Amino acid sequence: PTVLTSGVPSSPPTPPPTPSPSTSPSPPPTSSPSESPTEAPTPSPSISPSAQPSFVNQCGVDVQVNCVSVDGSVLCQNLTVPAGQCSNGQSITELTFTYTASSCSESSNTQDASFTCIDSNGGPASDEEASIICFDKTTPPVVLANATVTAGSPFAVNGVPASLTCVISNNNQIVQEFSLDTSGTVDLFLKDTYGSVELEACADDSGASSNCLKAVVYTYDLSNVGTNDMTITVVERIRDGQTSDLIDSVPDRELSPGDVTTVTENEVIDVCSDAVAETILNAEADPPAPGATCFGSDTFF
Repeated sequence: PTVLTSGVPSSPPTPPPTPSPSTSPSPPPTSSPSESPTEAPTPSPSISPSAQPSFVNQCGVDVQVNCVSVDGSVLCQNLTVPAGQCSNGQSITELTFTYTASSCSESSNTQDASFTCIDSNGGPASDEEASIICFDKTTPPVVLANATVTAGSPFAVNGVPASLTCVISNNNQIVQEFSLDTSGTVDLFLKDTYGSVELEACADDSGASSNCLKAVVYTYDLSNVGTNDMTITVVERIRDGQTSDLIDSVPDRELSPGDVTTVTENEVIDVCSDAVAETILNAEADPPAPGATCFGSDTFF
């Protein structure tokens, strides 16, 4: 007879079979190859240092303008305006005028009927040389001044009479005649104008004097503030809109570092004028090659 065993199998059942392989093949590799390496390595840094920059000569010119009275005692900016009245009851001994080439109608004074003026032949020409003769009213008249002038020129009358007459001529042709009271008892002020002249200075027999025109000395200091020798090539002074070349007045154009050379110029300035007396000095200098030209400038008021 068949012997029956217990209901528990003797061993676990066989596991299920593994999955069957997929029917689709795996993706093919990419068709483009990876980037190839660079053909040549970058150059290595140079062992020797780069070239030193070439040396350039440094040029520097400094300019200083100064102005003093002709005796050196007073700075120009400290010069005082004189008393304006010349008529103080004393007899006037000396007068100084500036020729302006103005017409009689441009006169400006307070002498009223004591002053007379007549233009003729077109009046004074501002761009022409003029002859001025001043005299008294004696018979025969005594000539007190005889000057040849251009506009802006001063002239003096000495031994002043009580009444002064002046005749102005251009090219030997009389263009103006005027008379004014110079007795010292009728108004006479500095900067008054009488026809083609302007009063600038006066003196009387008491020794008193007033003068708008002051003699001064300008000094122009040119300094080498660079690192090398330099040669001054240009020195120009500008005043009243006029430019003057002063290079021929420079005593030493070749300057080493730290050296200074000075140009001097004598001038007459009007301390009574309201106009600004501006002086500009421009300078240029050259160092040895390969340096560049340097410039300097200063302004004095």
